Amino acid sequence: MSDKTLFQGDAIRAERIDGDIAEIAFDLKGESINKFDAATLGELRQAVDAIKSASGLKGVLSTSTKGVFIAGADIKEFGQHFKMSD
Repeated sequence: MSDKTLFQGDAIRAERIDGDIAEIAFDLKGESINKFDAATLGELRQAVDAIKSASGLKGVLSTSTKGVFIAGADIKEFGQHFKMSD
């Protein structure tokens, strides 16, 4: 990991791209598309936590390395999450 990398997972990378800007890049390894599943949601939470703990950031840019941002999600996988409180 470079000194700019804040978080690196299998579906999401977060890094400082400018002095006060961070980027969350969706890039599901080994897949031609990004999909929103429980693993990606967990990584997004970790990436956001890493960004929140980084000093001096004023903004976040969300990007995708694929041709589409997120192709979709398996709603069945999120059933338990929908039952949880905010």
